[in-house]
Amino acid sequence: MIDYIKILNLAVSSTDLENNKYLQDGWIIGSKNGEVLTQQTNYFGLTFSIKNTNVRLTGSIHKYENNGLHNHNDFTKTQVHEVINELSKKFEIDLQNSRLNNLEFGVNVVLPFEPKILLNSLITHKGEPFTREIEEGKIYYQCKRSQFIIKIYDKGLQYHQVANILRFELKVLKMQFFKTKGIEVSVLADLLNDGIYAKFGGVLKAYFDEILFDEESINLKDLNATERDIYLRGQNPKTWITDNRTANQQKELQRLKESFLKVLDKYRTGENFVKIVSDRIEFKCFVLSEIYQVSEEEITTVKKANVRDLHFKYNVSFGHLINQQRRGSKFLSEKTIEQNPELINELSATRRKNKRRTTKNESYFVSHNLRNDESNPRNNLRRKILKNKPSLFTIDFVVLNEDQKKVLSFWSETGFSIFQ
Repeated sequence: MIDYIKILNLAVSSTDLENNKYLQDGWIIGSKNGEVLTQQTNYFGLTFSIKNTNVRLTGSIHKYENNGLHNHNDFTKTQVHEVINELSKKFEIDLQNSRLNNLEFGVNVVLPFEPKILLNSLITHKGEPFTREIEEGKIYYQCKRSQFIIKIYDKGLQYHQVANILRFELKVLKMQFFKTKGIEVSVLADLLNDGIYAKFGGVLKAYFDEILFDEESINLKDLNATERDIYLRGQNPKTWITDNRTANQQKELQRLKESFLKVLDKYRTGENFVKIVSDRIEFKCFVLSEIYQVSEEEITTVKKANVRDLHFKYNVSFGHLINQQRRGSKFLSEKTIEQNPELINELSATRRKNKRRTTKNESYFVSHNLRNDESNPRNNLRRKILKNKPSLFTIDFVVLNEDQKKVLSFWSETGFSIFQ
């Protein structure tokens, strides 16, 4: 979730840093009349600069995690912690006294449509229009505010990825911004605080939802005269400029916005792309924060979820029988169990007996129970997480343990993954 950082006075010895074994061969010297004025080196996406005894650190810790190559994948809270601790150890950085001057945080979300559909529909954020920028070959849209910049762009296009990856981020220019949001973050050590990440997610979701988008599927011929006027006014960024507006004019703008959104909802054909992105931003924030909300009555259940290793323990004892079945078999089949009556008692001894009136024999239920042993933990856990739509503004969270994460990873690379 965290990407770019800027520290103008890194709490580290400039002499020790200059001679650090990871950096000592990469310094570029800036001098005048033989006097060394500045030194600078790049290290896997990070830039260290020394002037006199002052040390600056800038760059993407997300890229650093990927050896300086890219930042188009996910970057979780745990990974942020690992990077911060690694940097502290490698370069003997005093985290408590290294004050952050800029901080950029955001999410990459994979979309079922091309990001340009959304980008071409940008209108304004609370009266401030978006501008199209090009920087080092990267095309992005941004909206400048007094304390931060909203950025949104096609991350997949930037790194030539097949997937439709949209990047949404806030670049905080003045750290006072976080105090206004109730987030305590001012020094590097604060990035090790688990509690800030859900709040980062809440801020991202809130600011995305404040952006006004057009709807490209609208056909003007379908609108009556009043609706056409509302739509044409609404899609014009100049309409929403709030400078020098009276209180009554501000109320008129709010009523126009409500009418504009109603027109979009009424005449939209196909999916609501803005809603899709908003939902995916929200859930991706949960994934990166490594927290999941469930209802109060299910918290205990999730924490005590019966999570088994995906490689069955009984495979060790009965692997020879499974190997005798058709190629690719992973479970003892009904036929194999029926041909080995001793397995019925052994494998059903700790399970509820079938008492239903049915023509199926016990070997059928034993074989199905074995499959359920593997599938139920992940199915039940996934169902509990998705049953109650997560909200980044609630505080009742459950932290998934490593076994639960392992079980849920079953759906990675599929359309059913909760980590999309």
